[in-house]
Order: sequence, then C-alpha cells, then structure tokens
Amino acid sequence: MTWPFENDTSAITKKLAKRNLKADKSRNILIIITIALATCLIMTTTLYFFASQRKSLNDAAGRYQAIINEVDNDTITKLVNDDRVQVGVSHLLGLVSYGDYKLTVRSMDETLMKLAKYPDLEGELPKSTNEIAITKAFLDRAGLSKSIGDTISLNLGDGEKDYTLCGILPVENSNYSVFVSQSYIENKISEPASSAYIRLNESDGWSKAAIQAELSTLCRELEIQPEQMQFSTYYFSLIEQRSSQYITVIAFISLIIALACTLVIYSLFYVSIARKTKEYGKLRTIGATGKQMKRIVFREGFHLSRIGIPIGILAGAIAGYVLVPQGWNTLMVFVIAAVTALFVYLCVMIAVIKPAKIAAHVTPIEAVRYMAGNNDVMSNSTKVLHRSLSAKNLAFLNFARNRKKTALTILSLGVCGILLMASSAYFNSIDPLAMARRSFPYGEIRLELGDY
Repeated sequence: MTWPFENDTSAITKKLAKRNLKADKSRNILIIITIALATCLIMTTTLYFFASQRKSLNDAAGRYQAIINEVDNDTITKLVNDDRVQVGVSHLLGLVSYGDYKLTVRSMDETLMKLAKYPDLEGELPKSTNEIAITKAFLDRAGLSKSIGDTISLNLGDGEKDYTLCGILPVENSNYSVFVSQSYIENKISEPASSAYIRLNESDGWSKAAIQAELSTLCRELEIQPEQMQFSTYYFSLIEQRSSQYITVIAFISLIIALACTLVIYSLFYVSIARKTKEYGKLRTIGATGKQMKRIVFREGFHLSRIGIPIGILAGAIAGYVLVPQGWNTLMVFVIAAVTALFVYLCVMIAVIKPAKIAAHVTPIEAVRYMAGNNDVMSNSTKVLHRSLSAKNLAFLNFARNRKKTALTILSLGVCGILLMASSAYFNSIDPLAMARRSFPYGEIRLELGDY
C-alpha cells in the first residue's frame, strides 16, 4: 500500500545537522577556511584579469589612434573640419641641450592635451611669443622654484631669453618639455609643417583592423601619403587585450583550485563520517532512512558554505581592488561574485556526495567493524604483531590504518603543489623585454628631425 504522503522530517534533519556541526568544531573550521581560501583565490584571480582588461580599455578611451606627420596648414584645416575625427595639432621645433639632458621644444593645442590624456594643466597654454608652458619634471630637474606668472630665463636654441611662465604641466617620469605658442613657431619658420594626432569619433569598441582601415581611407581621401601616417602602437596594445586567453587562464586556475578544495573537503567529511559510524548506525536503528542521512550531510555542507563563501568573496573583492583599483566596476564585481559563489558551492556539494552516500549506507551491523577505542578501520596490514616500535614504523602503521584517507591526503597535497608550481611557472614565463618590444616594433631609438 502506498501512502499519499510521508512525514516531514526536515526539522529533525536540520537539528541533527546543527548538532553534528557543534560536535566537530575543528573539522568545521578547517572546512570553512578551505572554502574561504578557494573562493578568495578564484575571486581574486578573476577580478585581477578582468579589472586589468577594463583598466587598459579605460586608459585607451579618448586617446589618439594615429599621427600624421609633415602636414601643411591646408590639410590640418581639412582634418579639423572633418566630422569623423578629432584632431590635435603639434609642431616639434627641436631638442635643446640643457645640462646633461635634452629639452623638447614644441607647440600643442588643447585638443591634443585631451587626446594624449595629459593631466589638467595648471594655468593655460601659451598664446603670445613670450609665453611658455613647462613640465613639472623639468622644473624639478633644473631645481627651479617657479609658479604661474613668474619670469623664467631659458635658451630655446636662439640664445637665453626671458619668458613668462603661463602654464605648468604636472607630469614627471623624465618628461622634459617646453610648450611654445603657434605664433612663436611661425616667427621661427615661415611655412611650418605640423603633426596631426587623430582619433575616430565613436570608435570605442572597434577592432584594430576596423580603426586602421577607416583611418587609411580618410588619408586617401585627403591625399595624404601612407608613409606619413603612423599608428599608435600604445593605443592598439591597450585595446588588444585577448579576453579569450584570460578566460582560459582563469578557467585553468579555477579548476585546479576547485579540485584541491573538493579533495580537502571530501577528505575531511570522509574522516568525520568514518569516526561517526556508530552514531549513524544508532540513527538507522531508531528508524532514520538513508535519504535522511544524506540530507544531514548535505545540510552540513550547506551551512559551512554559507559561512565560508561570503568570507572568501569579501576577501577576494578587497584583494582585487588593491591589485587593480583603476579597473574596479561594481556591476562586474557582483557578477563575478555570484558566479564564483555558485561555482564554489557546487564544488562543495560535489565533495560531499560520496560521504553522504557512505553515511546513507551505514547499518547498525556496520558499527561492529569499528574498534571500541579507535574510530578508524583496521586494515589487514596492521595486524602484524611483531615489529620495531620506531618512529618510522609507527608513522607507516598510522597511514596503513586507513589507506583511503592517506591517499586522499597525499592527493590533496599533490594538487596544492601543482597549483603552486603552475602559478610560479606562469609568472616566471613573463618576458618584460618581449612585452616592451611590442610597443617598439621598429627599434629601440626613434630619431626625429625638426626644422630648427
């Protein structure tokens, strides 16, 4: 006869699961730490790669994409009036020796400042022939304490003269530059040839091939020779972040971490259930079903995950922000956190499937196989009565009591070692010289000839 309903024992299984958790606090702490560490590592790794990519794209947004050298005023006018592009204009007057370093003398307009993503200029760009703007790096190197409106004496190639300091560009890193006005350039050169820094409007998200094809078409329409245009290697290196490779690396690292986490949790639950065989046998004696025994083990895994996963998510988010703060995005963090939490939870549930089955198959008779003073299964190899009681033999004796537990421990350590060695090999395989040469494909030194 089949009953139309069965008793709801969920409250009982919840109580039993909570009591099991209270009775084995050391195991619970180890499992929580394992879950938290696995979650933190996966969260940090994923955030690092995606935040790095986002940082690069943010840095590329708004930058110039190509430089057209040696263009006359008519071509500059056509480019400026073209709605397809933004154009910044500059003229390199030359390099002037100043002590043991070189001082770059050039002109620059406000559009170029935006396209080059310079920091905000203190003051304004020069407009008259006796005004100049200068970088803070040069002032620091020369030991000059000047502010906006002060007079500064410099030799820009035509003898030392006094100029009014109208602007200071707060950049460092050996950027020694002086910016002069366009009228100053015209006084020195009758027909100056300028450099145009261009960017396609609304080209965010375009591929490298699409941007270069559109810019090449624009140059052909304006009868600009192809050799005059030089694409920005820095810009294209920023947008060419290969997300497919990132996903492959993230998946590989996550799987290794998940495997280590699953093995450790499985081992801890297996040992715990082996120690509690008598208790599970008693529960089966008073009428507990195998399904209820599984629920108890799964609820233990759920409660431990509920504690460990949020801790790992929080720690991983903090670590990800510290590593790449410029690539932080709240929506991205929430999505990664949700996926990571679900992935780790599934790993925990997979880890407890086998222990849950073991608990479900425990019978009252099964408890007889366990010794009164020892909760481990006695294997046949431990029944040898005559052996030397050395530290080595005692260690092997302890391992032989439960070979499955020993194998799981060794396997867990092996996976952790693989993770460590793989991470070390990956980071040691990075070649800074090869990465630098991507931005300098034509050589290490670039020579530019000015008209002055």
